[in-house]
Amino acid sequence: MSNQLAVSPAKTLNDFMDKYKGQLSLALPKHISADRMIRLALTAFSQSSDLQKCDMHSIYASVVIAAQLGLEIGVGGQGYLVPYRGRIGYKAQFIPGWQGLVDLVSRAGRATVWTGAVYEGDKFDWALGDNPFVKHQPESDADHWKQITHVYAIGRVNGSQYPVNY
Repeated sequence: MSNQLAVSPAKTLNDFMDKYKGQLSLALPKHISADRMIRLALTAFSQSSDLQKCDMHSIYASVVIAAQLGLEIGVGGQGYLVPYRGRIGYKAQFIPGWQGLVDLVSRAGRATVWTGAVYEGDKFDWALGDNPFVKHQPESDADHWKQITHVYAIGRVNGSQYPVNY
């Protein structure tokens, strides 16, 4: 019988990430530290049994992509580490959340994006075509997600006449 204790998956990932912390810090913007990014990755990792099956290199690569984009994993919907099962095993991929995409557009300075949720009782109208629009006037005190009837995102490229509605 062995006297060695089993090493937890989180400890294994932490050791792996610490090994490459210097490289990670080179990819990060000044407002995010490598230690914080590693903690965020470990939090996501500890919350997903499928993510714990992923190749460590794919997790690290996903964290680097998040770092390069300046988006934090699991914070305010900026982005997520998502496990995918492939032919060879599980791999992780960084997927920006809608809040992260809005942040990226805003930081680029070439467009403006805004979003909204329409609740039961709100006035709401929209159209696509050659003159697209969204008109939303909140009228209710509803704030529960089950009372949402529509959601929308609108982007306007600076200098363009019409918005892009989704």
